[in-house]
Amino acid sequence: MKARQSLKVIALVAPLVLGVLGGGCSRTGQNNETPDTGGTNAGNPPPAVPSAVVVNVTLKEWTITADKTAVPAGPVQFVVANHGTVVHEMVVVKTDIPASALRVVNGTVDEAAAGQVIGEVEEFSPGSATRSAAFNLQPGSYVLLCNVIGHYGHGMRLAFTVR
Repeated sequence: MKARQSLKVIALVAPLVLGVLGGGCSRTGQNNETPDTGGTNAGNPPPAVPSAVVVNVTLKEWTITADKTAVPAGPVQFVVANHGTVVHEMVVVKTDIPASALRVVNGTVDEAAAGQVIGEVEEFSPGSATRSAAFNLQPGSYVLLCNVIGHYGHGMRLAFTVR
């Protein structure tokens, strides 16, 4: 039984380690920022990504807050909680455009025009378990945003810097 549990842990952790350390593709396939296969189960904390800087993010109407808004280049693990009353998501975009100036079309940010979409924590309900995603981030300016219709326009965006 103990051997079977060890294999389960390896099977869960290996993709995270390989995703952060192995380079590869992302949502756009045009960068070397690599999302993990993160997520959580029923309120358990997200698995740690070795050597990643952890950034705790809170989503709620109509703000995104983070315990860090600048981090060194390398693996960054976003641990995201939805403390609002509606569904939210968090998209990570590398861009030189100010966080409040991204182009909006039909109530959502035009992600293709915004810059390089690194990845996201997909929509999730309030009160559900935290979500986690890790990316190997290069130096530059980023925006963390909620791209559910209308949410960016209400202020759900945050400038984020990788040194």
